[in-house]
Amino acid sequence: MKGPVQWMSDKIDWQQTNDPEFTYKIADFYTKFKFKNIIAEVGDYVLISNADAADPDTIEGCDVAQIVKLYESHDKVLKDKFRAHVQWFCKRHDLPKSSLAGTDIEIQDDVEVVEDHRPYDKDVSIETFFKKCDIVKMPTTAVVSEVVKSFPVKEPVFICRYQIELISKRKCILQPVLDDERKEFSSSQNVTRTPQKRGISSPNTITSHKKTSTSLVNDSDSWKVRTNEDISKLTLMRDITNEYSSDPKNNVIDTPKRKKRNVVYTENFDSPNKKSPKRRMNANRGSDSEDDFVVKTPKKKGRKSLFKTDLTPSICSRKTPVVIKGGSLQIARESLHVSAVPLSLPCREEEFNNIYTFINRKISENSGGCMYISGVPGTGKTATVMEVIRCLRKQVTRDDLPKFDFVEINGMRITEPRQSYVHIYKQLTGKTMAWEQACKALETRFTKPAPKRCTTVLLVDELDVLCNRRQDVLYNLLDWPSKSAAHLVVIAIANTMDLPERLLMGRVASRLGLTRLTFQPYTHTQLQSIVIARLSDTGAFNPDAVQLVSRKVAAVSGDARRALDICRRAVELAELSEKQSGITEQVSLFHVNQALTEMIANPKVQAIKCCSKMEQLFLQAIAAEVQRTGLEECVFNMIYKQLETLCAFIGSKTPSISQILSACSRLSSSRLIISDNPHNDIYQKILLNVSSDDVHYAIQKFLR
Repeated sequence: MKGPVQWMSDKIDWQQTNDPEFTYKIADFYTKFKFKNIIAEVGDYVLISNADAADPDTIEGCDVAQIVKLYESHDKVLKDKFRAHVQWFCKRHDLPKSSLAGTDIEIQDDVEVVEDHRPYDKDVSIETFFKKCDIVKMPTTAVVSEVVKSFPVKEPVFICRYQIELISKRKCILQPVLDDERKEFSSSQNVTRTPQKRGISSPNTITSHKKTSTSLVNDSDSWKVRTNEDISKLTLMRDITNEYSSDPKNNVIDTPKRKKRNVVYTENFDSPNKKSPKRRMNANRGSDSEDDFVVKTPKKKGRKSLFKTDLTPSICSRKTPVVIKGGSLQIARESLHVSAVPLSLPCREEEFNNIYTFINRKISENSGGCMYISGVPGTGKTATVMEVIRCLRKQVTRDDLPKFDFVEINGMRITEPRQSYVHIYKQLTGKTMAWEQACKALETRFTKPAPKRCTTVLLVDELDVLCNRRQDVLYNLLDWPSKSAAHLVVIAIANTMDLPERLLMGRVASRLGLTRLTFQPYTHTQLQSIVIARLSDTGAFNPDAVQLVSRKVAAVSGDARRALDICRRAVELAELSEKQSGITEQVSLFHVNQALTEMIANPKVQAIKCCSKMEQLFLQAIAAEVQRTGLEECVFNMIYKQLETLCAFIGSKTPSISQILSACSRLSSSRLIISDNPHNDIYQKILLNVSSDDVHYAIQKFLR
């Protein structure tokens, strides 16, 4: 027959497979095939390319499996008609941590595999086979390093001593792979098994045993497994080795030593070449005859090169450790830093539960999906998502949740939207390549199915920055979760609530879905509880001072980061006054007012205060347009519409476009804004070079 796979056996009846799973399949079953240079049959061991690996066409990037059944499907939906049913074997890095915890079992990397009975998809395409291999099942007492040396190097050979089985939905144990040893091991524990499905073992099975070569001993602390006496290969190899090395004296072969070369000089006083007196004197002393003597060539002592020596730079260690004073003000200053991770996130319990439930359900179901999170800056969007990921990782370590990969990209840290492919692929595989190659690799990973693929959680922060003219990057990132083989969960974060409807194309917004979550700005009570939770009863703050900071920030933006920065600066001012006076102080209203004055006395804020009313209105219009669109870059004509609205709100006359263009030029020269080419006129792009909060603080009197 024509095709990539050629059958080399006759058809067999599906009833001969003795498996009810294949009764519904419309297929023809075979026992032997040929694919490229691979000729294999049922029962052989093969390496299957892992599409999620960095190098899928290498032995390290392949999974190990045993062929159970071979068939050609007649299902029109399947693209790969030539398929196989396999039994998986996993390597050490694929084992759950709980299976090795509390045991003395050691699995050797790269040379040992474990028979895997976990519920993975066992139906694979024959076209994913990479190479044939061999697996030798050995008792648990076998020494892997000695066994591997005796095997030929023609094809990869792995050792299998254990098999992994499920005892509950998430818990796994390791048991001997040989039937006799496993029965003996189970009977010694008096394990009463209940009828269960294949691959499910009783929870009473003991998971730990010590590897020795003595007989079975019933002990409450340890279990010793007796080795079989009919292990021909290992026993014969050990006997031959012991017989050869029984007499160590006969086995020692001395390396022949090189004899020293004797240089013979003959005294010839008629020769014009005169010898030095020193050499002649030494020669006469050490020789019995006057004709010949032996002189040793002096060895030259060469200087050691600095490049060949093991010189490492070092710093002198301190004689006494640095004394760190753990005062209440210092503890408060460290805990109020924005980078400090709190024990919990107050005032975001409902949002936390929504995100946690969504991601947990997708990981448990091994499916994909998208969630869009919006809110003004400083409302805890990214911090809440990261806290959810930390909680989910703790569940993975306890084997309460399947393993998942977490990838994070930030649009503000990427120079160009297409570079997001490079960052995602590097975090998944550890390899760096061009964005075209990375895009193709990710497309292959998220479209072609893989039986052992785990769920990938992708966090895309500052989604609006990745929006280019074609919007191809956003389309791919939001389209991949819809593929059944991707197992991709995308969490998109932006500052604007209606960004999908206003900025994204229809085909991109539709793939974002309707699962959305909005973070409202913090109120003054919420900001106060956030600051108090970080202080953790240090007593460094006056309650009135915390309330003043929370009310000041909530009136402007509700940004929790700005509130923490003001409180931290107030603590620093209190520390300075404490050093000067020598009296322990508490952060009071005076320190908070001084910190607020310094923030308002910022050079940029002072420059905004010195601007004309028209320029201040223009800055206010830019800040309003940034808040409306969620994009930092704004177009002049859209800013002018915001300016018309502001002028109508305060009851002043709207300036002309030429007047606003001149004001824009002055603000650009003072670097308060960054403008595009002025020849673009009303279509030039403008970027606000100061914070929006600084604009609000500077012109709040003008707005009143």
